Amino acid sequence: MKNEKSFLEHLLIAILIAIGIALSGAVFVLAAFKDLYAEYAALFVFGSLFFGSIIFYFLYIYIRFIQKLTWLFGGIVVFGSVLAIANSDIDIYLINQFNNSRLPKEYNQYQDIRQSVLRFKNKEMRSLFDGCDDPLKQYMTVKNNLIVEASDCILANSERILGKIYYKFDSLGNIIAKYKPSESEEIFFEGYLINVDENYYRSWPLDGDTLKRKIEICNENFNLDTIKQSDFVKKKSEKADFLFSTDCYIKINKSYKKFRKVIFWENNRWNAFYDGRKTYQILESKGTVGSRLLTNDSTGRNVGENYIENIQYKYFQKTRLRRYVYGGNIGMVLYILILLLAMTP
Repeated sequence: MKNEKSFLEHLLIAILIAIGIALSGAVFVLAAFKDLYAEYAALFVFGSLFFGSIIFYFLYIYIRFIQKLTWLFGGIVVFGSVLAIANSDIDIYLINQFNNSRLPKEYNQYQDIRQSVLRFKNKEMRSLFDGCDDPLKQYMTVKNNLIVEASDCILANSERILGKIYYKFDSLGNIIAKYKPSESEEIFFEGYLINVDENYYRSWPLDGDTLKRKIEICNENFNLDTIKQSDFVKKKSEKADFLFSTDCYIKINKSYKKFRKVIFWENNRWNAFYDGRKTYQILESKGTVGSRLLTNDSTGRNVGENYIENIQYKYFQKTRLRRYVYGGNIGMVLYILILLLAMTP
């Protein structure tokens, strides 16, 4: 006569199996990830595997009791096969096999722009910023000058500090000016370099002047009541040519107060309004941070996301497709199979 295990015996077995699987998963996470949140991820994995293993154990026992293990294993095999095929990108592979990567004859003379030197009869084009750490940022001014922001390394006390350097190009592509600010917290907005924290701006991108110009401040001491502040912001949002806002902090009586700083262009200068309300309406910016002339697709994003009005695309060649994978579906299937092997008599 077959000796059936009691519920407590099954529970003990389930807990032992769950501890083994959960510990293995947590150790794997700690070994694979060394960032700040690795311990939290390992704790989450341990808890998920522990309770998931216990639940699956009793599910397995029940299905074995009703003699339907074939259904269980068959379903897992089908489920795993579907996920394996989905993660293998076989559809993308087949599409790439039938993709015609040859350029039309009229485009054979075109050169790959990723080359360091491009030659056109008696002209050549060279990269001016090879070796930059960050992607180049570009801005077009109202005077049709291209401003390029590049990274510039500074060595201070044997430490490498990443600064900024700006290049100004004319309409023919010639560098006509350079500017290296001592501070790197300036933002480019409508042709001006603005330091929101220190309340100054420079007009160098427009006229070559590197002098700091003071941003005039309104309601610096938060003297206006809530209604007046609301009316002021509403009025400026309707009449100002350019406007944007950002959250800031100011130290008052040994504590920091959070407020919204509204930056707007009025009377041929930049002004700032200190909005100290606890709640305030959403403020839509007026103006642009920058108008990009050129871009690259090094991030692998769809070219449609980087469409630029200055460039007319006459021909677009899709050479190879690929799919980004975010999940660990195959890992989940392997986990289930290992759990089944551990419970099989």
